[in-house]
Amino acid sequence: TVDVNVLGTARVLRRSVPRLRGPGAAVVVMSSRYGRSTVCGQGCYSATKWSTEAMAKTLALELRDRGITVVSLDPGLVDTDMFRASNPTGAACGQRDPAEFAAET
Repeated sequence: TVDVNVLGTARVLRRSVPRLRGPGAAVVVMSSRYGRSTVCGQGCYSATKWSTEAMAKTLALELRDRGITVVSLDPGLVDTDMFRASNPTGAACGQRDPAEFAAET
C-alpha cells in the first residue's frame, strides 16, 4: 500500500509535473474517503491516503501561480476484489461498480 499509494504517487508526480504546460493544465491525484477520516482496521491504508491528500494540497499551492490546478479525487466505495477482501460481509452503502465510476471520469 505504501509503495503504490505514497511512493507511486510521488514518482508519477515527480516525472509528470515538469512536463505540464500551464495555464489550464490539471493534475488529478486519486484519494479515498480514508484520506480525510478513518475507521478501525484501516490505519495503514488511511495513513497512505492522508499522504496523497497532503501531496495534492502542497502541489496545488506550488503550482497555482503557473495556472495549474491540482485536485484529489475520492471515487467513493468501488466494488473491487480488494474491497470484497476487506469487507466480507457484503456491499456497503454507496458502493459503486468500477464501470460506473470509469464512465464518469
